[in-house]
Amino acid sequence: RSVHGNEVVPFDSFDLLPLAQRHTLVVAGSELAVLPPEVMALVSRAVQVFARTSPQQKESIVYAMNDQGMITMMVGDGTNDVGALKRAHVGVSLLNSPAPSRQARLPSRDDLAMPTVQLGDASIASPFTHKGESVKVVLTIMRCGRATLSTVIMMYKIMALNSLASAFAMSVLSLDGVKLGDGQTAMESVFISTFFFLVSRSQPAPKLVEARPTKSIFEWHVLLSLLLQAALHFVVLITGWSLAKSHRPTDYKPDKDGDFEPNWVNTTVFLITAGMHLSSFLANYQGAPFLVPITKNRAFMVGLGIFSSVMFFSAAEVMPDLTHSFLSLSLAPNDEARNQLVALLVLDVAGATAIGAGVHALQLAVQGGSTK
Repeated sequence: RSVHGNEVVPFDSFDLLPLAQRHTLVVAGSELAVLPPEVMALVSRAVQVFARTSPQQKESIVYAMNDQGMITMMVGDGTNDVGALKRAHVGVSLLNSPAPSRQARLPSRDDLAMPTVQLGDASIASPFTHKGESVKVVLTIMRCGRATLSTVIMMYKIMALNSLASAFAMSVLSLDGVKLGDGQTAMESVFISTFFFLVSRSQPAPKLVEARPTKSIFEWHVLLSLLLQAALHFVVLITGWSLAKSHRPTDYKPDKDGDFEPNWVNTTVFLITAGMHLSSFLANYQGAPFLVPITKNRAFMVGLGIFSSVMFFSAAEVMPDLTHSFLSLSLAPNDEARNQLVALLVLDVAGATAIGAGVHALQLAVQGGSTK
């Protein structure tokens, strides 16, 4: 029967899905109780609104939706709806009782009529607990969940790129006698740890969008971005290493077990590796549509600014005495070598950032879905 009662359609389970495409179907708990159990799976797919249902019916509805392969979220109080809350993939308990007062008082008739839900009870009933009565918390959970998933994928990408750079530096370059000083290693470790901490505190975007977040690091766009960025990093690093080696003495022999001594090859490798770490954070920060833009993360932007300033000032030899004292960097053998190093750093940072932004835009274009 329609809302105004001017259209009555006999119930036919075979015509239920086509009927749902033409109308919004509503089923009350009294009608749901007389339906045969074998029809529940079809009803759960076709009906948009279930009204005035009992706790047992709510659990049956959620179970039928799960059996159809749907992802379900149940919002209800943690006492009566505990069955449906536990059946759903995501359960949210609402604390609709007022906070207890510090002053003792006798319970009223209304208090005895409705059981109160305590915070601990609701937490046992479902993974999420909301101290309120509004279902708007669903939007907050979805925004925060998508932001968390995007942050995890972003962390995996950054760690993968940093691990590749570190593995190359500790294997191939160490055999060539390239070492890092204590000050260089300490500065790099402190900044990278700080960046990971600041990235993990990125806030979710204020609005929920139609686009879906990346669910696996093995999706095509993640692998494409990683391969392109890694290829660029290795080309820049090997090019810088080769150019720096051309300034070595002709009788140079690698000393793998000797102490660290500043030289132009070490300086070049350290600064290019630092640029790779910087570009991995810049290129893989997700931002919109699931996280706030990178410009809104003020602490992260300040850290990136300090790190990039130290890196480029050291490469351009703006303060050679200071960088030599704290970072044990060597001066360039000539102006051409210094300009080549600066150009390689700009190419690595700008190129990786462009690759990350381009692949992200391609992903949104291919997957479709509005980001507004």
